[in-house]
Amino acid sequence: QSGEIKTSKLTYQGKVFDISVATPDRPYDGHIEITRKEQGYVEGKNAGSVTVEARALALDGYLKGSTELGPYQRELAKRPLGALLQIGALPASGNDFIAPGVKFVNGAAVLAPDFIETSTLPAKFAQQFELDAKFLNQGFSRLLVYSNGRIDVDAPLAVAPGGSVEFHGNQMQIAKGITAPAGSITLKIEGTAASTGGNLVLSGDGSINIAPGVTVSAAGLWTNDTPGVPGALTAPIAQDGGQVAIEGASLLTIGAGAVIDVSSGAWRTADRKLITGDVSKTASISLGFSELKREGELRAYAFDNRKRELSMKTSQDVQIGGANPNSSSVLWLPENFFQNGGFTQYKVSSTAAGSQVVVAANATILPRALNYEPRAGYGAIPSGAALSSVAQPVLLPEYQRRAASIDLAAPAGSSTIGSLFVQAGATIQTDPGGSIALTAGDDLWMDGSLIAPGGSIKLKIGGGLDLPFDDAQSLWLGAGARILAQGYYRTRPTNNGLIAGELFEGGSIDISAGRGYLVLEQGSVLDVSGVAGPTDLLTATGYQRVMLAGAGGLLSLAAREGLLAEGDLLATAGGAGAAGGELRVALNGSETPAPNIYPTNDRRFVLAKARSNLAPLLTRGASIPLAGYNGLGWLGADQVVKGGFDRLSLTAALARTSKTTSKDRIELEGGLNLSLAAALSLQAPIIALTGVGDAVLKSAYINLGRRPESNIFDTSYLVRGSNRIDFFADWIDLNGSFGGGIGV
Repeated sequence: QSGEIKTSKLTYQGKVFDISVATPDRPYDGHIEITRKEQGYVEGKNAGSVTVEARALALDGYLKGSTELGPYQRELAKRPLGALLQIGALPASGNDFIAPGVKFVNGAAVLAPDFIETSTLPAKFAQQFELDAKFLNQGFSRLLVYSNGRIDVDAPLAVAPGGSVEFHGNQMQIAKGITAPAGSITLKIEGTAASTGGNLVLSGDGSINIAPGVTVSAAGLWTNDTPGVPGALTAPIAQDGGQVAIEGASLLTIGAGAVIDVSSGAWRTADRKLITGDVSKTASISLGFSELKREGELRAYAFDNRKRELSMKTSQDVQIGGANPNSSSVLWLPENFFQNGGFTQYKVSSTAAGSQVVVAANATILPRALNYEPRAGYGAIPSGAALSSVAQPVLLPEYQRRAASIDLAAPAGSSTIGSLFVQAGATIQTDPGGSIALTAGDDLWMDGSLIAPGGSIKLKIGGGLDLPFDDAQSLWLGAGARILAQGYYRTRPTNNGLIAGELFEGGSIDISAGRGYLVLEQGSVLDVSGVAGPTDLLTATGYQRVMLAGAGGLLSLAAREGLLAEGDLLATAGGAGAAGGELRVALNGSETPAPNIYPTNDRRFVLAKARSNLAPLLTRGASIPLAGYNGLGWLGADQVVKGGFDRLSLTAALARTSKTTSKDRIELEGGLNLSLAAALSLQAPIIALTGVGDAVLKSAYINLGRRPESNIFDTSYLVRGSNRIDFFADWIDLNGSFGGGIGV
């Protein structure tokens, strides 16, 4: 209802301050009480729910689930929820959803005029329940269906902004559109079965078919409050793109002209500002299937640089690029797949045991995120118009668009594993600041190029030690492999002739072979070096041109069974005043319980004067001999120096049941002489000097033995024989209990 609101204000030297912003450090000289009348208004609240659970269903009545919308409830965050209509139920256990098949139609089948409460319901109502789609126009904003049979959408379904549509069944035919603006849509195949009194078992083929020309949309809305435009100041405001999830389909068909859309909308305010919504919210499409037939589009455009994610999970093999194999057992994605739709994050994974994910030879994958750009005259387009009439997808300049990233994965579970291969000549390259992640549970072999300037690149063998030991399993980089996350320099255009430089420092490369071997052949290159470039900075005396220099990044290598790093490892500083990068190398892991016993040979990491040359003696894909190779790690000081690293960390230790008897060690080759500008860390139960000659290691900071936060081993020993190990530093930390040569 209407009423009066009183507000206190303070004055100071003729200026008026609301009391809410008054500060104690100002000596106010007056006080004013202002009274204003506030017109009464309606504020709507959430509606309730209707749940229908029955083996046979017929609806000949009327459903209503509306709520009142107040004048200050146009925005989605303030909008009350409409009612929930639930058909069927999720059982506490088992797979009986109670309800039969469900069909949404215009004009549902009705009961005979003489039907009364004692009449027998016709058998057809026990096989499929027809629901008139008009009921959703009576205020329902949430629709939840659990069906033991097939779900058919033969009439358009639309819920209110921020609403949801969720289907669970064992077959779905989407012949008409489904719309949940800025909301969520879920289509999930379930392995359901139910008996209706022993007479009928309902089932489906597990497929989901989105018919040609049909739109499934959780896209945001276009709202235009420009004065004089029809609908101004009354239409709902819901800009954020929503989520569409399709799960468990045996065959997912997206017909020609069909669209799955989670694009973000926009709101043009009365003062002609374009508000794009909450940039922190992620719009997403998630597709899970055993086979995909796709002729339609997947869309996630936005007027801003919010995250828009596409996730695809399949039990097929995956081939990216190359010739189409035209096989139902292979999901083929052409190279340009990663440049369409507006997505900023692509996740593609295979889930079947033994499956493979392959980036084909000579394929070039350039993930790029397209954005919406308003069309000419968009300010005159009324609220509710299709986003495609308001804006068009464009590729913005590199400095304006969000870097798109890509994540490829073969199975890497506790019992299901597969392999991933990047073949020779293949390239995956993101915009600056992007990321690339490759995961496999079995072999992961790299013969192509991964490039993410100033970004992050991760390669990982997953899966736990409950899997059987495989002496041929490896994360292997061939001689032609290039993994590049160097820094990046670019300029933004200016209209005054000045240079507006922008610098990305060296990125990160993280390679973990998990429970397998890590092999980097000679000729392979891993680079996180910094770069340099000029920019014009405003100083007290005017603009001054300076050189920006970026630091080198972080390079991490890890494996349990063995690690031969024979490639080029680079992390040089970009220029004067910048730091070199950091190299972390770990030969580590844990012991494993029976029955899948893994080798527990002593871990022996050799820090030698020069890189090893052992990889040519091994054959990729063949067994790696336990003797001489299992538990061996090798790094050359020449690689560290050439690579320009300022920091080096080496670890050689398994987390063992008996920590005090471990002989895991780092071996320093006699004659070794290594200097690092910033830090050196050697983490192992034993640090030993081998061969002929003394060893000299220098750094501003040196850390030896057990890290305080580690529980891998309790006691560290320095073993030097008759030679010397000389450590020179401004600060040396000795962690744990040391013995055997601490006085060197």
